[in-house]
Amino acid sequence: MLHTEKDTKVIREKVKSSQGSYLGYYDAVYKSIVDNQPVTVTAEDGINVMRIIEAAIKSSNEQKVIALL
Repeated sequence: MLHTEKDTKVIREKVKSSQGSYLGYYDAVYKSIVDNQPVTVTAEDGINVMRIIEAAIKSSNEQKVIALL
C-alpha cells in the first residue's frame, strides 16, 4: 500500500511490486568473488538504499517530507 502526499493531496493506493530474489543477489556476489565477475549491485547502490530507508523512517517519525540530496 502506497501512502503519500502530492501537492497537498493525500494519495493512498495499492501498487504491485516486483518479486525480489535474495538467492540471485548472493549468487552474483559469489560469482563476483570466485569467478571475478563484475558485481551487479555496487556498494554505492547499497549506501543509497540505506539512505532512502533512513529518510523514510525519519519522515515517518517527524511526519514531514525529508529531502535526499
